[in-house]
This record gives sequence, structure tokens and C-alpha cells, in this order.
Amino acid sequence: MSKFIITVENLNYKINDTEILKNINFKIPEGDFVGIIGPNGAGKSTLVKILIGKITDFEGKVSIKGKIGYLPQFQTINREVPIKAHEFVLMGAYKNKQNIGKIPELLKEVGLAGKENRLVGNMSGGELQRLSLARALISEPDVLILDEPEAGVDQMGKAKFYELLEKIKSEKKLTIIMISHDIGMVFEKCKTIMCLNKTLHCHGPSEKIRPEELKVLFPDFDLWIRSRDHYEKEHKNVE
Repeated sequence: MSKFIITVENLNYKINDTEILKNINFKIPEGDFVGIIGPNGAGKSTLVKILIGKITDFEGKVSIKGKIGYLPQFQTINREVPIKAHEFVLMGAYKNKQNIGKIPELLKEVGLAGKENRLVGNMSGGELQRLSLARALISEPDVLILDEPEAGVDQMGKAKFYELLEKIKSEKKLTIIMISHDIGMVFEKCKTIMCLNKTLHCHGPSEKIRPEELKVLFPDFDLWIRSRDHYEKEHKNVE
């Protein structure tokens, strides 16, 4: 029987009198790959901020066993700031500065071997995305949380990044939670789907949740749902 690495019970969160999250309950077993989907304003990023401990004034219970690595939404880097790749990655180590020795191998794992001294401002969107992943992994987390990791990255970089996630998940035995608007990719890659719009409308295995049903569930959510054939054709083009 799988052990639950995250348990959320009766989670509620308000800002003033506005409900952001209402009666959220779920459990995530070790080794799961969870995709969180929902329209803008659904509370997805708020839920992530609660899981990583950035928001603490919520009602309910949140239990997490192990360390969390976090990859936030893609942000434009000030290209005038002369920060090097290894310095950027080390930011994720917090007090464990001894992890600096792991940076070369970690950069190799994310496809950036030999680029320790490259200026972050000179990197492409895809390279910066993978560098951010290395920063999230340097603390050796048990759970990796990603908030729209594909934002700001072209389709080729996006497909390669998802393949990289699968590889790292398998090798490091990680539990992954990912917010994404790429519904087709979520259904292809994630084992479990969570449909969130202030409350949890569905939570279960991806093969048991029909993408077409989401259009009924979220009529105002602009869903682009790709078929498996479309994904495979696109993936071959990337290769």
C-alpha cells in the first residue's frame, strides 16, 4: 500500500470575505505525478503557496512528509545582473551550502553540463527553465512542486522539459505536483489529475477522467485538448 506523502484536510482560505479555497480534501501517495488544472483565479497558485509554507493563515490541516523543492512560474531575469549559473542554482540550497559540490552533476542531469559559469542573462528560456529545475533539486527534495513550468518556453523546449521531468522523477523517486494550462500534456504525462476551481471538482487517475468532460465542468475555461495522435506527431517533430 502506498504511503501518503501529502495529506490535506478541510482546507479553507479567505482574503477578507472572499473565498479563495473551500473545503479542499486530498491525499497524494509517494511517487505520484499530479497535474493540477483549472481556470485563472481558481486558487491553484494559492494552493501551492500553502503547500510550500508561504501562506500560513489558512483553516484546516496540511501534512507533508519530507522536503519540498519548488519551481515557481517563469519570471524574466534582469539580464544586466551578472549572476552565474552555479550561483543561481546555489540559491536553492538555503543553509546547505555544502551542496555546492553537487552543482556540476546536477547541471549535467538537466542538460546544462559545463555551463556552471555561464551568465544566467545569456540563457534561453528553455535553458533558464532547466536551470530553475536544478535550483529546485539541489536541496534533494522528496516532493517537487512546479507552477506552470511551461510558461515562456517554446513547444520544443516544453516537450523536452516534460521528458526530463519523467527521467528525474524515476531516477530520484520523486513525487511531483504540477500546475499547468497545457491540458493535453497533463493528460499524457500525469498519473493523477486534480480539477480545481476554488473547490476540488475532481481528483483521480488521468485515464478515468475524460478531457471532454472538463469542458462541461469548466464551460468558461478555454481548453485546448490534444489527442494522443496529435501529441505523438508533435513529439516526433521535436525529436
